[in-house]
Amino acid sequence: MDGARFGADGRRWRITGWLLGAGLAGSLSGIAAAVWLGAYPIICFLAFVALVCAATLARLGATIVRPPVLTVDAGGLTMAAGGRETRLLWGQVEHVRIVPRQQPAGFRANARTAAKIAASPGWLVVWPVAGVPVPAARPHLPVWQPALAGLRFCDLALLTAPEADVASAVRHFAGERFDPARAPR
Repeated sequence: MDGARFGADGRRWRITGWLLGAGLAGSLSGIAAAVWLGAYPIICFLAFVALVCAATLARLGATIVRPPVLTVDAGGLTMAAGGRETRLLWGQVEHVRIVPRQQPAGFRANARTAAKIAASPGWLVVWPVAGVPVPAARPHLPVWQPALAGLRFCDLALLTAPEADVASAVRHFAGERFDPARAPR
């Protein structure tokens, strides 16, 4: 086994990309109309500035809508999303397991919501070796969870693969670092 790659459902992320593209097209149409209606130098300059801003936002939008991908291989774990990635080598990992999704502190769910949370896929949580820096919090990337005293490496609800497939790949590559118990450490 060379490595396992688990991705998110691309349809959800493509819709966001289309919306950003439609907004960019609308902006460009408005700029073209402004230039066509009044060829004053200030309008041309403002149209140029708006075009640069629209292109920058389109590039930023394309980066934001890249779907999350978890890669598990002989070297370690990698979580990529939105043009950024976090990688932990197996030598930096003390312990790894899949734990049930945790409710936020102070959150009180009704019975229906609590059942929905309990039935959803869990989190891949990593306890790094002492001294390994904790990555900065970013959407869909690993984030430190004080309640678990560990790094929530991946929310498995984002991925299309079954939780059992992710657990199998992590077990294969992590070796004795993987603990099949589902309770937080």
